[in-house]
Amino acid sequence: MIAAFIILLFAVLLRRTPRIKVDGTTGKLVALLATAVVTLTPAVGADKAYGTEQGAYVAGGLSGDRPVRQLTVTAIPRGKSGGGRTFSVVLVCDTSRMRSKGLQGFRPLKPEEAALFVFDRPEAVTFWMGSVTFPIDIIFVSSEHAVVSVYAGCRPGSRDHYPSTASVKWVIETAAGSGIAVGDRVRIE
Repeated sequence: MIAAFIILLFAVLLRRTPRIKVDGTTGKLVALLATAVVTLTPAVGADKAYGTEQGAYVAGGLSGDRPVRQLTVTAIPRGKSGGGRTFSVVLVCDTSRMRSKGLQGFRPLKPEEAALFVFDRPEAVTFWMGSVTFPIDIIFVSSEHAVVSVYAGCRPGSRDHYPSTASVKWVIETAAGSGIAVGDRVRIE
Protein backbone atom coordinates (compact mmCIF):
# COMPACT_ATOMS: atom_id res chain seq x y z
CA MET A 1 0.00 0.00 0.00
CA ILE A 2 2.90 2.33 0.75
CA ALA A 3 4.37 1.62 -2.70
CA ALA A 4 1.05 2.60 -4.29
CA PHE A 5 1.01 5.85 -2.34
CA ILE A 6 4.57 6.69 -3.39
CA ILE A 7 3.79 6.01 -7.06
CA LEU A 8 0.63 8.11 -6.94
CA LEU A 9 2.51 10.92 -5.21
CA PHE A 10 5.24 10.72 -7.87
CA ALA A 11 2.63 10.89 -10.63
CA VAL A 12 1.01 13.96 -9.09
CA LEU A 13 4.35 15.70 -8.60
CA LEU A 14 5.38 15.00 -12.20
CA ARG A 15 2.21 16.58 -13.50
CA ARG A 16 2.43 19.65 -11.22
CA THR A 17 6.15 20.45 -11.45
CA PRO A 18 6.67 23.01 -14.25
CA ARG A 19 10.35 22.17 -14.76
CA ILE A 20 9.61 18.52 -15.60
CA LYS A 21 7.81 17.93 -18.84
CA VAL A 22 5.66 14.79 -18.92
CA ASP A 23 4.21 13.73 -22.22
CA GLY A 24 0.92 11.87 -22.45
CA THR A 25 2.56 8.45 -22.82
CA THR A 26 4.70 8.81 -19.69
CA GLY A 27 1.74 10.07 -17.68
CA LYS A 28 -0.40 7.16 -18.82
CA LEU A 29 2.38 4.70 -17.99
CA VAL A 30 2.76 6.10 -14.45
CA ALA A 31 -1.04 6.02 -13.98
CA LEU A 32 -1.19 2.43 -15.25
CA LEU A 33 1.64 1.39 -12.92
CA ALA A 34 -0.04 3.09 -9.96
CA THR A 35 -3.34 1.38 -10.76
CA ALA A 36 -1.62 -2.01 -11.02
CA VAL A 37 0.11 -1.56 -7.67
CA VAL A 38 -3.11 -0.45 -5.95
CA THR A 39 -5.05 -3.32 -7.49
CA LEU A 40 -2.49 -6.03 -6.82
CA THR A 41 -1.19 -4.97 -3.41
CA PRO A 42 -4.05 -6.56 -1.40
CA ALA A 43 -3.46 -9.86 -3.21
CA VAL A 44 0.21 -10.06 -2.30
CA GLY A 45 0.47 -12.47 0.62
CA ALA A 46 -3.29 -13.00 0.77
CA ASP A 47 -2.72 -16.71 1.09
CA LYS A 48 -0.78 -16.00 4.27
CA ALA A 49 -3.34 -13.71 5.86
CA TYR A 50 -4.77 -16.58 7.87
CA GLY A 51 -2.29 -19.27 6.98
CA THR A 52 1.30 -20.30 7.05
CA GLU A 53 4.41 -20.02 4.98
CA GLN A 54 3.62 -23.55 3.77
CA GLY A 55 0.17 -22.51 2.52
CA ALA A 56 -3.17 -21.29 3.74
CA TYR A 57 -5.18 -23.49 6.05
CA VAL A 58 -8.39 -21.52 5.94
CA ALA A 59 -11.84 -22.89 5.24
CA GLY A 60 -13.00 -21.37 2.00
CA GLY A 61 -9.40 -21.04 0.86
CA LEU A 62 -7.37 -17.91 0.40
CA SER A 63 -4.70 -19.79 -1.48
CA GLY A 64 -5.65 -18.89 -5.05
CA ASP A 65 -4.89 -21.75 -7.42
CA ARG A 66 -3.26 -24.01 -4.85
CA PRO A 67 -5.43 -26.59 -3.10
CA VAL A 68 -6.34 -25.70 0.47
CA ARG A 69 -5.29 -28.24 3.05
CA GLN A 70 -8.18 -28.58 5.50
CA LEU A 71 -7.00 -29.37 9.00
CA THR A 72 -9.12 -30.94 11.70
CA VAL A 73 -8.63 -31.24 15.43
CA THR A 74 -10.25 -34.15 17.24
CA ALA A 75 -10.46 -34.23 21.03
CA ILE A 76 -10.77 -37.79 22.36
CA PRO A 77 -12.01 -38.03 25.96
CA ARG A 78 -9.65 -39.54 28.53
CA GLY A 79 -9.88 -43.32 28.69
CA LYS A 80 -11.44 -43.74 25.23
CA SER A 81 -9.59 -45.00 22.17
CA GLY A 82 -11.76 -43.40 19.50
CA GLY A 83 -14.68 -41.14 18.85
CA GLY A 84 -14.45 -37.70 20.31
CA ARG A 85 -15.39 -34.33 18.96
CA THR A 86 -13.91 -33.03 15.69
CA PHE A 87 -13.42 -29.37 14.82
CA SER A 88 -12.56 -27.88 11.42
CA VAL A 89 -9.57 -25.58 11.72
CA VAL A 90 -10.49 -22.23 10.17
CA LEU A 91 -7.47 -20.26 11.37
CA VAL A 92 -3.85 -21.41 11.78
CA CYS A 93 -1.56 -19.15 13.77
CA ASP A 94 1.99 -20.42 13.32
CA THR A 95 4.01 -17.22 13.15
CA SER A 96 4.70 -14.78 15.96
CA ARG A 97 2.54 -12.14 14.26
CA MET A 98 -0.39 -14.51 13.74
CA ARG A 99 -0.15 -15.89 17.29
CA SER A 100 -0.26 -12.33 18.65
CA LYS A 101 -3.34 -11.50 16.60
CA GLY A 102 -5.18 -14.80 16.93
CA LEU A 103 -8.96 -14.43 16.84
CA GLN A 104 -8.88 -10.65 17.33
CA GLY A 105 -10.81 -9.19 14.41
CA PHE A 106 -11.92 -12.65 13.28
CA ARG A 107 -15.58 -13.56 12.89
CA PRO A 108 -17.23 -15.59 15.68
CA LEU A 109 -16.42 -19.28 15.50
CA LYS A 110 -19.17 -21.79 14.83
CA PRO A 111 -19.49 -24.64 17.37
CA GLU A 112 -17.66 -27.07 15.03
CA GLU A 113 -14.76 -24.69 14.22
CA ALA A 114 -11.42 -23.99 15.87
CA ALA A 115 -8.33 -21.83 15.65
CA LEU A 116 -5.02 -23.69 15.97
CA PHE A 117 -1.90 -22.02 17.39
CA VAL A 118 1.32 -23.87 16.54
CA PHE A 119 4.65 -23.33 18.30
CA ASP A 120 8.02 -24.37 16.84
CA ARG A 121 8.98 -26.11 20.07
CA PRO A 122 7.13 -26.71 23.32
CA GLU A 123 7.04 -23.67 25.60
CA ALA A 124 5.04 -22.18 28.44
CA VAL A 125 2.66 -19.57 27.02
CA THR A 126 0.03 -17.15 28.28
CA PHE A 127 -3.06 -16.11 26.33
CA TRP A 128 -5.54 -13.28 26.81
CA MET A 129 -8.79 -12.20 25.15
CA GLY A 130 -7.65 -8.84 23.78
CA SER A 131 -10.37 -7.67 21.41
CA VAL A 132 -11.93 -11.08 20.70
CA THR A 133 -15.67 -10.32 20.51
CA PHE A 134 -17.18 -13.69 21.41
CA PRO A 135 -16.75 -16.23 24.25
CA ILE A 136 -14.18 -18.96 23.64
CA ASP A 137 -12.55 -21.99 25.23
CA ILE A 138 -8.74 -21.97 25.30
CA ILE A 139 -7.18 -25.44 25.29
CA PHE A 140 -3.45 -26.03 25.87
CA VAL A 141 -1.98 -29.19 24.33
CA SER A 142 1.40 -30.78 25.07
CA SER A 143 3.78 -32.21 22.48
CA GLU A 144 2.45 -35.63 23.54
CA HIS A 145 -1.02 -34.54 22.29
CA ALA A 146 -2.49 -34.40 25.80
CA VAL A 147 -4.68 -31.54 27.01
CA VAL A 148 -2.80 -30.02 29.96
CA SER A 149 -5.11 -27.11 30.78
CA VAL A 150 -8.44 -25.67 29.67
CA TYR A 151 -9.98 -22.27 30.24
CA ALA A 152 -13.65 -22.63 29.39
CA GLY A 153 -15.99 -19.76 28.59
CA CYS A 154 -13.44 -16.93 28.38
CA ARG A 155 -15.48 -13.74 28.06
CA PRO A 156 -15.04 -10.88 25.59
CA GLY A 157 -13.49 -7.84 27.22
CA SER A 158 -11.83 -9.90 29.94
CA ARG A 159 -8.44 -8.63 31.04
CA ASP A 160 -7.56 -11.97 32.63
CA HIS A 161 -4.47 -13.88 31.57
CA TYR A 162 -4.67 -17.59 30.79
CA PRO A 163 -1.29 -19.31 31.32
CA SER A 164 -0.50 -22.84 30.24
CA THR A 165 0.31 -25.02 33.23
CA ALA A 166 3.13 -26.75 31.31
CA SER A 167 5.06 -26.41 28.08
CA VAL A 168 2.74 -26.77 25.09
CA LYS A 169 3.16 -27.36 21.38
CA TRP A 170 -0.37 -26.31 20.37
CA VAL A 171 -3.19 -24.15 21.65
CA ILE A 172 -6.72 -24.64 20.36
CA GLU A 173 -9.41 -21.98 20.60
CA THR A 174 -13.04 -22.95 20.05
CA ALA A 175 -16.39 -21.30 20.59
CA ALA A 176 -17.29 -21.59 24.28
CA GLY A 177 -18.79 -24.96 25.19
CA SER A 178 -16.37 -27.33 23.44
CA GLY A 179 -16.52 -29.86 26.26
CA ILE A 180 -12.78 -30.54 25.99
CA ALA A 181 -11.23 -31.44 29.35
CA VAL A 182 -7.78 -31.85 30.89
CA GLY A 183 -6.46 -35.32 30.09
CA ASP A 184 -8.24 -35.60 26.74
CA ARG A 185 -6.07 -36.65 23.80
CA VAL A 186 -5.86 -34.46 20.68
CA ARG A 187 -5.39 -35.63 17.11
CA ILE A 188 -4.47 -32.99 14.51
CA GLU A 189 -4.93 -34.07 10.88
